[in-house]
Amino acid sequence: MLELNLTRQEKNAVLFIAASALLGLALSFLFKAAPSAGRIYAASFDTEVSKININSAGKEQLITLPGIGPKIAEKIIDYRRKKGKIHDIKELKQINGIGDKKIENMKPFLIIDSQ
Repeated sequence: MLELNLTRQEKNAVLFIAASALLGLALSFLFKAAPSAGRIYAASFDTEVSKININSAGKEQLITLPGIGPKIAEKIIDYRRKKGKIHDIKELKQINGIGDKKIENMKPFLIIDSQ
């Protein structure tokens, strides 16, 4: 059997490297398993991403937009139910929690089909 005479510091370094490798594998698996995480990752590198129709998107699609979480996604859906279809992206400012900056961040990922 191969016997390694490692100091305590060297053993800790080997343990740290092994733990880091396992953590990297776990994170790699997580990003492959989570579809919305992959979409955000792709969008951050200007990869061509399909656009979302703000008037027909469901909650799961809406939360893939930058800055939109489950609560704001529900507010968008409620707004559509009460007011009807959105005709201009600036209408989103009427929803509490959506301002100019959030609209600018979402704009490249939205289409508005109000027909």
